[in-house]
Amino acid sequence: DGYSNPDSLFTVSHGADAFSSDPTQWNDTDSDGWGDNPAPANQPDACPNVFGSSWLNDTFGCPDTDNDGWADIIDYFSNDSTQWEDQDGDGFGDNSNGFTPDSCPTIAGTSTAQSIYGCPDSDGDLWADSIDDLPNQSTQHVDSDGDGFGDNASGLYADMCPSVAGNSTENQFGCPDSDGDGYSDVGDPFSDDPLRWSDGDNDGFDDLVDDSCVTQYGTSTIDRKG
Repeated sequence: DGYSNPDSLFTVSHGADAFSSDPTQWNDTDSDGWGDNPAPANQPDACPNVFGSSWLNDTFGCPDTDNDGWADIIDYFSNDSTQWEDQDGDGFGDNSNGFTPDSCPTIAGTSTAQSIYGCPDSDGDLWADSIDDLPNQSTQHVDSDGDGFGDNASGLYADMCPSVAGNSTENQFGCPDSDGDGYSDVGDPFSDDPLRWSDGDNDGFDDLVDDSCVTQYGTSTIDRKG
């Protein structure tokens, strides 16, 4: 390449060829081992005036804080040596073997529960929609009996019968309701009559329909009932 090889008298620092076996490079301003000549020269230093050790993705000789080979300028995770790319820009890396790997690398998401990172989470409860039985209810995520009411007792619309599917919505959520009046069978003294469900004094007469003495047990049927 016309540049003399370094020897005991003529060193690289005094102008000798820094790459004596590479005819496309001869100068290395920042002394990081990558030549100053741009492409098509071999392995051109992308940061010729700043010392660096990056070498991956054709970006040679730039600062690489986490020493993973990826230059900080193209490394989405410059402080994490196990991650460097993030296609969907959600903050979770694409390397499946790295720290908190993105389970949905091409779709942005915020999920983190159950070690499923970076997938869509519609209700923001950190459970990915794909494993969230109730993806639009942020206080619930598991529905063992599949009736639409969640198992979390402290959440909204908590299922009072989590292991038995039910459609009750009034006195309890998610318990069997044979007559479909909204009241669960266990709390409905008239579980086979959709028009009656309340009998506070347990006398067989509905409080809202026909019991004239709702707080007192009674058996009258002619002039007044209950």
